[in-house]
Amino acid sequence: YITLVLAAVAGIGLGLLVSALVRSQNMVIYIILLILFVQIIFAGAIFELPAAAKPISFLTTTRWALEALGSTVDMETLRLDGVTCLEPENDRQRQMMGRSEAPCKDGQQRLAPSYEFNVIYRNNALHLLSRWLMLLAFSGVFLGATYFVQRRKDVI
Repeated sequence: YITLVLAAVAGIGLGLLVSALVRSQNMVIYIILLILFVQIIFAGAIFELPAAAKPISFLTTTRWALEALGSTVDMETLRLDGVTCLEPENDRQRQMMGRSEAPCKDGQQRLAPSYEFNVIYRNNALHLLSRWLMLLAFSGVFLGATYFVQRRKDVI
């Protein structure tokens, strides 16, 4: 819950900053689309980012929220516990596959998960707290910048 609240506050702060910076309503839509594109593509969850693009991922709130959520549910353990059991079609395949492994039934073969995560999902308190601090920092920067921009618009 804390991760979702922090991610929401950071997102609201970013939206307020865009709203404060842009003068045209039509331009806001294009900027928001660009920001959403960057947040989704550069979070690092969909595919492995090239080395040149990895620094951009650390500038997205999505990456920090994703790491915090994955840390909370222990994604690494869930990945390792994911099991696929194959059942051979005939006796020859059954002999080639060998003995079955738990939790597969007799005559089935366990396949190990063949994927690796592109995002860090460590399941410890320090990792989670550091992600929360990053989300808080983003929120502070966005809301502080919004305050500064709005104050500059005030005419005394």
